[in-house]
Order: sequence, then structure tokens, then C-alpha cells
Amino acid sequence: MREDQQNDARERYEQALHIHSESQDNLELANTLVALGDLDMSEDRLQDARGRYDQALPIYNDIQDDLGVASTLKSLADLDARENRFQNARERYEQALPIFGDLRMTLDSPTRSGRWETSTRERNGCRMPGSATNRLYPNTATFRIASASPTR
Repeated sequence: MREDQQNDARERYEQALHIHSESQDNLELANTLVALGDLDMSEDRLQDARGRYDQALPIYNDIQDDLGVASTLKSLADLDARENRFQNARERYEQALPIFGDLRMTLDSPTRSGRWETSTRERNGCRMPGSATNRLYPNTATFRIASASPTR
């Protein structure tokens, strides 16, 4: 991503962060924090990334978003590994792995598959009509992240 694109993305995420904080939309707030953390990681702003992920994790726990919890633990593990904190990274990967496994089992269960689809849709930028994120990003494309792929 070019620097001007990164700056534009950061500005829009900061706007979204403000909107979601005011609206008390905790899922979108946590998703935006993670997106900012990912952007920080890509810019080697590792302490800022850690702060964003550390803010998002308890929100995902509070709203019981297992995909958000597992993905954020994985992001923190990736960050630990990047900083040569391999024991911490291993512990976080070990925390995330069974959650991802449970999510796969949830996907296989016909009574819970709707929950997976909703979590995946929200996590991957496909927003529900009328959400604050749609107002900021009306042309957001739908995509899947590897960690949320049901085929893994």
C-alpha cells in the first residue's frame, strides 16, 4: 500500500473509531481497532499495534465474538513473533488454535452456522445496510480472510 493510501486508510479508520465509540457499536469498534492495529503493523508501529489489539481483545470477549478473540490473539502472537518474543507468541497461538477449531465445529453444526456467517461477514468488511461503516466506505468489497475460511 502506498503511503498516501495508508494515510487515507488511517484517517477513515480514525473516523470510524469515533463513530463506533459514540454509537456504542462494540463489534464495529473492535473491528476498527484491529484494522488500525493491522495498519500499524504494516507501518512497523509495533507498540501502537499492540495497544490497538490489547484494546480490541476485551471487547471481543465481552460481546462473545469468538472469531474476533481468536483472530486478535493470532495478531498479538504474530506481533510477539515479530519482536522475537517467541514464548509469548507460542502461548497466544496455543490460546487461539482451539478457538479456531471450535469455530470450525460451529460451522459444521446446522443450528449455529448462521452465527459463523454473521461473524465472518462482520469481520471481513461486508457490512449490514445502514451501518456507520457503509457511510464511510460505500464501495467496500467483500472478501474472506484465511483464518476465517471454513475450508481450512
